[in-house]
Amino acid sequence: MSTNIKVLLDELANRTEIAPATASDTLGRARRLQRRRLVRGSVGVAAAATLVTAAVTAFPAIDDHPGVDAAGPSPAVRTMSSSPLGAREFAAAASVQGSLFVWGGRELSAGQPTAASSGRPLDDGATYDPATNAWSTVPASPLAARQSAAAVETDTGVLVVGGRAGDTLFNDAATYSLADRTWTRLPSAPNCPSTGVSLGGSVVVGGACGPGGPVLASFDLTSQTWTTLPNPPVNLVQRVLDWNGAVVVVDEVGAAAVLPPGASTWTAVGPIAGVDYAIQPPLFTVAGGTLIAITTGESSTSNFTEAFALTDVTSGWAPVAELPGAPSTVVQPTSSGDLVVWSADTRACFLDVEARRASCPSMTQPLPSFGSVWLALGDVVVTWGGHNDVDVSGPDVVGYVLTHP
Repeated sequence: MSTNIKVLLDELANRTEIAPATASDTLGRARRLQRRRLVRGSVGVAAAATLVTAAVTAFPAIDDHPGVDAAGPSPAVRTMSSSPLGAREFAAAASVQGSLFVWGGRELSAGQPTAASSGRPLDDGATYDPATNAWSTVPASPLAARQSAAAVETDTGVLVVGGRAGDTLFNDAATYSLADRTWTRLPSAPNCPSTGVSLGGSVVVGGACGPGGPVLASFDLTSQTWTTLPNPPVNLVQRVLDWNGAVVVVDEVGAAAVLPPGASTWTAVGPIAGVDYAIQPPLFTVAGGTLIAITTGESSTSNFTEAFALTDVTSGWAPVAELPGAPSTVVQPTSSGDLVVWSADTRACFLDVEARRASCPSMTQPLPSFGSVWLALGDVVVTWGGHNDVDVSGPDVVGYVLTHP
């Protein structure tokens, strides 16, 4: 097993929503998928049920992929000022009023083999303003130290809920006000979240405390009350998205489902026609009111990424562009409307979904992509913490700011 895959497996095992009883089963499934290497099948709900091996088919060379400007201008990259926080992975993070909010996480030490990391959970935090290139520490939180908590922007600051420390899962919550620099305890959630999204006047969070328990819950910011949502027809929720007011959930094998506003029944997101090979689950996001899936394929000589768009659940997936390299991170749209896809071969693709084009220049330095924070803050993208996929034993406490070329 490659070192990078082992890091991915470790990250998967340490997601909050995976209860201890099911983590080993999930890891076994992931390892079997890695042994097969090339997996033929749909990327929708059907992918969770059947995975079969496929023969390798020749694909065009990377630079021949339609819609890709592989030699385009590189994004401007500058280094953040020194952070007051120590090295960590799986920190709770959110874009809050144009600033980066980071809290908690799991400690990383220099020379520590990250794939087998068992660092202590952390309870400190800070905010970073890209306009001033300055950090500010966050006062002590009423929440205990933890990693993998959900952090979601609200009108006044950020809501932090859930997470885990070792085998202990949390469901307690608190909000932090940037203006007042104060924390306020909230009622505990009915589930144990690790991911969430702002949805109108509420926050929807995903993650279960154990088998059979509630997976999704909505917190009304006005009434300060929690409501349990119907459990989705997917396995272990890894991401929650707002798709034009509908809730989208994605699990660890790329199965997705949609809950329309006011509905009590989920609709499965159909498979992506034409995706023959998947060597890792797709990455999902929303751009311009469109659901985007970033998938990975493999030719006889190289990996590549293909982006697909879905305008509604009744329509089929439409190809957007093919990108070089295997993706490790996808960032929500910047103010320019572009998605940013960071791949393991040090390419940062700025993807214009509407124009169906991407600029994907190679960059000189590897940026952190495992257990790290990647967020769009206005017209820039910031990344901090975690570790990169070139030197997996070295934590990265240096942050970077990327600007569209």
